Amino acid sequence: MSEKYTSYNDYENALIAKAREQAQKEWQAIEYRQRLANLHVELGFKSAKDLIKTLQEIAGSAKKSATKRVRITPEIAARVKVLKAEGKGPTEISRLLGISVPSVYNTLKKG
Repeated sequence: MSEKYTSYNDYENALIAKAREQAQKEWQAIEYRQRLANLHVELGFKSAKDLIKTLQEIAGSAKKSATKRVRITPEIAARVKVLKAEGKGPTEISRLLGISVPSVYNTLKKG
């Protein structure tokens, strides 16, 4: 130890303070693990497996909707052209119509 102590009592108090700090960190970790173990109850699920299943379903549905492709129908293409003629930018058009920005550019390029 690099600290200088003037007495054995100072040294002992420093060790006790460090031990208390370590014990507090360990206790916080124990409480955290206990809360995680009972999270399903806190959230109203019968079991941890039910909570996990629900979370997986939510994650799965988010992935499916993120990768869903939109067909550019003639109606959508016509709407892209109208919005562009009104002065809207590609990003705004894509947001309004639910299509990607590259789809907007491709539709405009096709004329």
